[in-house]
Amino acid sequence: MNRDMLINFVPKPTNNEVILYDISLKDLIDVDVLQEYKELLPIFNLRTSQFIGYKNNIEDYKKAINEIYLFKKNWSENDYLYYLQNEKKTYSNIFNSIKRIESNIEMLKKKVKIIEEKITMQEIKENKDTENKKKIIDKKINENIEKLIHLKEIVSTLKIEGQKIKEALDDNQEDFNILKKIIEDIDNGNCRCRYCNSKLSNVSKNSNFYKRTLKNLQQNKNELEKLLENKKKNDEQLLKYNEEVKTTREELKNDTNFKSQDFNFYKKKSVQILKLEAERDLMLNNILKLEKELENNPETKSKQFLELKDRIIKYEASLENLQKIKKMKENLKTDIEEYKEAEKDIKEMTNKMDQYKKFLTIFFKIYEQKANEFCGKEFKFKIFDFENYKLIEKFEIYYNTIEYNNLSAESKNKVEKFLDEKFIISD
Repeated sequence: MNRDMLINFVPKPTNNEVILYDISLKDLIDVDVLQEYKELLPIFNLRTSQFIGYKNNIEDYKKAINEIYLFKKNWSENDYLYYLQNEKKTYSNIFNSIKRIESNIEMLKKKVKIIEEKITMQEIKENKDTENKKKIIDKKINENIEKLIHLKEIVSTLKIEGQKIKEALDDNQEDFNILKKIIEDIDNGNCRCRYCNSKLSNVSKNSNFYKRTLKNLQQNKNELEKLLENKKKNDEQLLKYNEEVKTTREELKNDTNFKSQDFNFYKKKSVQILKLEAERDLMLNNILKLEKELENNPETKSKQFLELKDRIIKYEASLENLQKIKKMKENLKTDIEEYKEAEKDIKEMTNKMDQYKKFLTIFFKIYEQKANEFCGKEFKFKIFDFENYKLIEKFEIYYNTIEYNNLSAESKNKVEKFLDEKFIISD
């Protein structure tokens, strides 16, 4: 017994039945509310999430705008520019030598930044080249592995063929020795039977046996020439393919070793990068020297210098923060518009969701009531709940007000048997 069995067994409540409980839902008389609810819920949740995001952004922007540092909150950009120009002019007149050193430091820092960018671009280029080389090596390794397998198959076939030729040559040589001996014995008049060794008197140079033996001997010689030619070709091919195997195996070994070293050769810094780094390091050293010169300059410790420097820093920071505020206000305006639009959408969807929730609450309570009535007063079913606007499908059985999981084993068996008979057998 489960929730689906109960839902499918108990007659589905009609919209009319629901509306009888709450006449305010009459507009839903012909609406598939459960389906409409399921389609609207994810859109409603997404829009709510966006609404909260816009709201948080607005609060963050307002907080950041209120808390950001400004030397004087009532000054405009023009005010800061005016006072900044005057202070820098004074600074340049009174502390000209210091200003010159600072300008040199600033210029060198900009050059260092440019060189760092060049180094990064060069590294990207070289890494790309290395990756391409890796791909080429990998491709070559795979090709040589396939080639080596193919060559070994050819060599193996040639060796088998060579062994067959050798066996044929051995057989040919054995036949040749036998035929040659027979011819010699006939020529010497000493031809004997191979089995009993008795002398054959009727075999001569004019006999058909002698002529057949000579013919067989000639055929043997012809076959020998053919076998020797085949052996020569086989040996030449075997030598050729063994050399290819050796060369391919050597290439494969070199490429594999090269790859196993993680391409250290290519990972070494290139001449271009070494030159750029040397140029950068020289500039960094010059910056350190100039900064040391500033540090040792007694004027940089004077009250007039420190106060003037402090005002310039604060004016510059304030001017930069005004630009940030301007940008934040633009973003704030956009988020406020989006916030209002989302708020309007949520208000409309909330009205629908409230209506759907009210309808579905009655709808499922009727389901539960029908199941309760069908099973008797001892039983109560709980098949739904709502968490805000989220419908929670549940299946709880109460027997004599006690939830099923808390029943004794005997009571559980009694309930299961009863429900099986009611819902399964009745079905």
